[in-house]
Amino acid sequence: MSAATEAQKRKTVQDAIDRVLFKINELEAILGEFDGNNELLHTKLNEYIEELTKLDAVKDNMIGAGQQAELAVELLRAVDEGTNPDSFTVQLFRDSMAQNQASKGKVEAFRMLQQRVSQQLQQAYPAVAADYQQLRQPAPAEQAAGAADQQATAAAAAPS
Repeated sequence: MSAATEAQKRKTVQDAIDRVLFKINELEAILGEFDGNNELLHTKLNEYIEELTKLDAVKDNMIGAGQQAELAVELLRAVDEGTNPDSFTVQLFRDSMAQNQASKGKVEAFRMLQQRVSQQLQQAYPAVAADYQQLRQPAPAEQAAGAADQQATAAAAAPS
């Protein structure tokens, strides 16, 4: 999909959102000065519903019909509470980095545990440790498949 097409779709969605927001402002003004005349209110409510229907149709064009739209609910809540979206994103990134570091620490702790257990097994039961190491060695067919996977991964990661 070209960037121009993507930009046009975004503009269409933004325009639909702007029209819905305009209708909300109209309704707010009418309700603020409500004098019991239901006809104007009903007309504006119907226009609002029509704009919401159009927005829903444009949404399907933007993300593809039948696909689920994913929303960052936490971000929407933070914005509703008055938090700056950029501040929220920075904090979320920092929290993710902290969780990543904690996970790396756990992985390293398990690696050290595995090495320590392996060393103790080697000292206490050398024959069993040798059998275990042999079982852990991949079969020649698995080695070839693993090498092919590594090459494919490296090729995919290489810049074009």
